[in-house]
Amino acid sequence: MKNKKYIWIALGILAVGGYFIYKEFKTTKKLSKSESIDLIIENGSHSNREFISTFGSDFLIAWATAIIKGDKVFTYGGKSYNTQGGTAVK
Repeated sequence: MKNKKYIWIALGILAVGGYFIYKEFKTTKKLSKSESIDLIIENGSHSNREFISTFGSDFLIAWATAIIKGDKVFTYGGKSYNTQGGTAVK
């Protein structure tokens, strides 16, 4: 009976550890500005690389993250923007 108690404790520890490892790997990595621009151009959400290069990095990262998630709209600075084109939603 004593051995079963230790087995259940070990399984519990492994389960909790496995959950946290899964949660860590499941999170998306933070993109850089250049990676975000590449993703936006490759996805067809915008065609002018030079123009979107002038945007702030936080805006571009939010835009690219929304594209990865498959969202049609993303929020940045309290405003909503379309992922297709990056224009503000009215």
